Amino acid sequence: IRPHSSPLYGGASFHDGISFNAETQRVVLKAVGAAPTITTLTSAFTFTGDSSSMFMGPAGLLVQQVTNTPRIEYDASGNCLGLLMEGSRTNLALHSNDHTNVAWVKTTMTTAKTSTGPDGVTNSATRLTATAGNALSLQTVVSASATRAYSVWMRRITGTGNIDMTLDNGVGWTTRTLTSSWQRFEITQAAVTNPVFGIRIVTSGDAIDVYGNQMESAAFASSLMPTTTTTVGRIADSCTRVLSSEFSATAGTVIVTGRASGGQDATNGNHVFEFNNATSANRMRFFRLLGTDSSEFRVTDTSATQTTGLLGTFQNSTNYKAAMAYAANDFAFSFNGAAVATDAAGTIPAITTLGLGMSSVASDA
Repeated sequence: IRPHSSPLYGGASFHDGISFNAETQRVVLKAVGAAPTITTLTSAFTFTGDSSSMFMGPAGLLVQQVTNTPRIEYDASGNCLGLLMEGSRTNLALHSNDHTNVAWVKTTMTTAKTSTGPDGVTNSATRLTATAGNALSLQTVVSASATRAYSVWMRRITGTGNIDMTLDNGVGWTTRTLTSSWQRFEITQAAVTNPVFGIRIVTSGDAIDVYGNQMESAAFASSLMPTTTTTVGRIADSCTRVLSSEFSATAGTVIVTGRASGGQDATNGNHVFEFNNATSANRMRFFRLLGTDSSEFRVTDTSATQTTGLLGTFQNSTNYKAAMAYAANDFAFSFNGAAVATDAAGTIPAITTLGLGMSSVASDA
């Protein structure tokens, strides 16, 4: 959920309903004819999450997640990206920041944990220096065949030669273009058993800094979960509100700006929001369908789908805007300013709860 501009905070007028601005972390709740309540996200919603992950803070540095505290993420320039909501994941890579550890097998490579990482902490990152051509630092994970995503933060220190990544023991190498600034790089591959992953410095004498190695059984990388001697898992984030008089059960409009996930998920639909009654039988939601780039505004009443054709297309890790409206026999949807799609037949389900960035009742198809 990304920040948006509206008259809520710049003028005297307030819209009926619920409005959330990620940059200010303020929520406005207003029933028809009532005075607005201006509060915080954690006061208006129940949020749960653990402390295993890191995310980019307003100073352009990685910061550690705090238990049961929403993550408002920024880019490296300090621009607010919005509320970060993620599903459960596990980092299988050990000693994610420390290539000096024996978990990383080095070939003609020297390592020193003496560099300041993208978290701004002294000696949190590792300097890798090639003492011969095609120097390696690799780690092996014993894990059944699965789609893999390997991600790592890197920056160049000296040299101009290729810097390559692998997750299949060098059967394939992917060259990445490094600069003197920290950047996160990612490669993915299907059906990898016992992944052997890491970095190759092609030219002798070249040196780079590395931080935050992460190996996931997934189609795209999620936020960093630092590890030492054991793997680290993250529980799924949850952000829900039991609705009150600020919600109209008969007609309404939802406008949202956001940033699409980094890839397709064949297991869980990426939900932007969902209204439900704590069951999968009654829902109104906007989500990314399983294993596709398609987005849909879908309404379900008493387990029967009420809407069809209210579709858009996500682009991975790209900003979007969407608007949708609901009333009995009158549904509408527009994605990124495209022509409005409508559905003139359908009923409205009984709704009690709103979830942001997740579904509390189903993974969705």
